[in-house]
Amino acid sequence: MAVIAAWSLEHFGEQAAERYKILLGQAFVDLKDNPERPGTAARPELYADARTYHISFSRYRVAAPRVQKPRHLLLYRVRQNTIEVARVLHDSSDLKQHVPAGI
Repeated sequence: MAVIAAWSLEHFGEQAAERYKILLGQAFVDLKDNPERPGTAARPELYADARTYHISFSRYRVAAPRVQKPRHLLLYRVRQNTIEVARVLHDSSDLKQHVPAGI
């Protein structure tokens, strides 16, 4: 997430980077509250219990001002009541290329 924050800061400024950081935090909270919430998707082509969640689905759960066009998704799985986030990826990424080894 540090890379995302640094890129946002460089390209959009401090306020935009802070908004994005808040949105990512809200997305993590939303998944914690319901790992199968609307906007999540099973991704068995990646690995057996893989799921994705586009952070845009958490956009309206953040007080204004909001990120206008969120472009990241969370690649995760649920194991024994624990959410394991494997990657935070740009939504244009080839997901299969970014699946962590050993999963």
